[in-house]
Amino acid sequence: MATKWVSLDKLRYAISKIHTLLQGKVDKVDGKGLSANDLTAALKGNYDAAYTHSQTAHAPAAAEKNIIVGVQVNGSDLAPDGSRKVNVRVPTGALAGKSQVSETDLDDALKEKVNSASEGNHSHANKTVLDQIEQADLDKLDGVAAGANKYVHPTSSGSKHIPTGGASGQILRWSADGTAVWGADNDTKYTDMSGASASAAGKAGLVPAPAAGGQAKYLRGDGTWQTPPDTKYSPATQSTNGLMSAADKTKLDGFGAASSYALKSDITQMYRYKGSVADASKLPASGQVAGDVYDIQAASSYGPAGTNVAWNGTAWDALGGAFTIEECTNAEIDQIFTDLAAG
Repeated sequence: MATKWVSLDKLRYAISKIHTLLQGKVDKVDGKGLSANDLTAALKGNYDAAYTHSQTAHAPAAAEKNIIVGVQVNGSDLAPDGSRKVNVRVPTGALAGKSQVSETDLDDALKEKVNSASEGNHSHANKTVLDQIEQADLDKLDGVAAGANKYVHPTSSGSKHIPTGGASGQILRWSADGTAVWGADNDTKYTDMSGASASAAGKAGLVPAPAAGGQAKYLRGDGTWQTPPDTKYSPATQSTNGLMSAADKTKLDGFGAASSYALKSDITQMYRYKGSVADASKLPASGQVAGDVYDIQAASSYGPAGTNVAWNGTAWDALGGAFTIEECTNAEIDQIFTDLAAG
């Protein structure tokens, strides 16, 4: 489809057609939507009546108040047996009607057991010892942590605890049997072995005494101090030392930072206008380099008349050309609406 533009009059024409189409729309009602299940007034009335009836109570609120739904004894449910009956067991005898039991209600054997378990009447094998326990003894026992035992300091072979003893100047070390013992400290203080004493004693690898000149000297691998060579720049010695002359340095200072200059490769890849050709067949087939640009006067496979092409290193690449934009007509706008209506 050709590229066309729409003027203000044509835009007004299109909007008027949209406005006409909107006059036939159905307005939206809040709470409702479109549906294919349309109801008649009579059928809707029946549905409304059925819903109202379903929300109405049809029996008294306490209609099942007197219906037994289960049996419990002291809050526990009882299940029916095979005959679908619930058997509630009630004790019988002299205690059945009593809410409390006294000592006179017990038989002799049970009464003896109860009395023997009371304070001061127990028959435990350690009765004599238990009778002597006082509250102070119980308080001591309460203060003992669970699982506690009497600690005995180990002294056998293999013990890793610090032994008693130790005098001034002694250190703690391990003995041959694996126990810790106190003993005298060995003298491990450092003796100065620098300078002549180091050479005399043959202690190679130690740092010798500082050399005269301080930081102007450096230490060689053989343990001797050495004066570094003079590497300061001097124009007078540049020819012998291979350094830059003062004149060369002045030239170099005239240049800016290297990052501010373009590379040769950057310049060779730029577009260069080379001229016009009558048609695409006249484009150079050899000798062209990347960045060469030609204008093709006639329409071609690269585009309409006036298309510019550039050589990308392997082929001619279209950069664009002139084209014409026409105004859209009312008939074309009508056709757009017809196509939309047809889907």
